[in-house]
Amino acid sequence: MVTDGPNDPYPERNEIEEQYAREAEERFRRLREQLDQERQEAREAMPYWERLDAALASRGGGGQRAPRGANQDAILKVVSERAGVSPSEIAQATSIAQPVVYSTLKKLVDKGQVVKEELPGGTTGYKVAA
Repeated sequence: MVTDGPNDPYPERNEIEEQYAREAEERFRRLREQLDQERQEAREAMPYWERLDAALASRGGGGQRAPRGANQDAILKVVSERAGVSPSEIAQATSIAQPVVYSTLKKLVDKGQVVKEELPGGTTGYKVAA
């Protein structure tokens, strides 16, 4: 307790200052506990996010969208190099997901840029329109 001597005209001032100090220490303690708890929760969540990031990265592209027209350009390149190529072969060659390959091929057929053809053995292939 801090005093200004025996003739201090405001002795309650010291008690108020001490009370403020105790309250500040208590608020600090509670904040510290809250931060420690949040840090622990974040540490526990990290393995989940690391697994998610690894899964996205293994799909090629890390889950990010390709720039507009990039999938179409890549598919057209493969189709022009390999007449009669199947959608699954295109997906493997371009690392584009098969559903995206199918929908893009349909658009290219509708635009007349690519032709769909039946191959021997009952499979379907694609080639650049003449």
